[in-house]
Amino acid sequence: MNNSDVISFFKKNPALSLKKIEEEAGIPNYLSKVLKGTVSLNETNLLKLHPILVKYGYKESAVSGAKVIAIANHKGGVAKTTTSVNLAKALQLLGKQVLLVDLDPQGNASQALNFLDDEMPEHHLAHALTFESEKNKNIVDCIYQVEENLDICPTDLSLSPITNELINKRAKGYDRLNKVLYPAKRIYDYIIIDTPPNLDILTANAICACTSVVVTVQPEYSAYRGLNDLFEFVFDEDWQYFNKNISIEGIVYTLVDQRKKIHQEYMQVIREEFARYRVFDTFIRSNVALPEATNAGLDIFTYNKNSNGAIDYMALAKEVDNG
Repeated sequence: MNNSDVISFFKKNPALSLKKIEEEAGIPNYLSKVLKGTVSLNETNLLKLHPILVKYGYKESAVSGAKVIAIANHKGGVAKTTTSVNLAKALQLLGKQVLLVDLDPQGNASQALNFLDDEMPEHHLAHALTFESEKNKNIVDCIYQVEENLDICPTDLSLSPITNELINKRAKGYDRLNKVLYPAKRIYDYIIIDTPPNLDILTANAICACTSVVVTVQPEYSAYRGLNDLFEFVFDEDWQYFNKNISIEGIVYTLVDQRKKIHQEYMQVIREEFARYRVFDTFIRSNVALPEATNAGLDIFTYNKNSNGAIDYMALAKEVDNG
């Protein structure tokens, strides 16, 4: 939903009370100005307004919303979070509106952008996902600006207890993130989901909510041998019920040291064995600037825009954006 959609909806429904809808959405004295064309609705107001207008009969057009990409691998240490953070930033640099969702209770993506545990905002992803009415918050109340056109829905360890809620709700639990993110999908060009290093209900939520999956893998045996399990999980028939159109966006090699023969060999092995899936031409070279940027609470482009890490993630973003 965008500003033009809102104006069109009210023109088709002139009997609706602007004042009442403003009060329900928490945006007083705003809609009349929007209809006059003197102001435009920003992302925050659109997110607040969307569920209210749906209640009054607003229906989405056939135009697709955000491309939602889950960054996944159940093996730790394969630069999954590094890829989530820097792919999000690279897409923003390409002029896209991007939301990064930290779905890992460890909160590494949040910390990588300086959303630290002891300084975590009052409301975050756990509050959007919980089914407890007294704690639940609209997703708009859990999203924070990192910089212009780059937002984050952060996470900390308080997300862990929510997994039990999701499990107990069965089908509703699997589809919870998808439902929660629905308004945001109409606002952003890309939503990047950083998943936990497990094949659990949180990762299942990411699979149900996304349009595609980027698989990060270090070209070594320990990472390679778990890929079949990951792909079986992505295409599990339980998730297919909620998301029939999910696809593999691509496999990206990370932490690559081209001097190592084993890396060269496994890059070829993975490309041949998983030929049915796209393998990105871009690979992410091992680069000391990447962990340094994380430790500094910065993305790689802000930390060192001339580093190999910045060059590689920009190339990956262009591949993703070009489809």
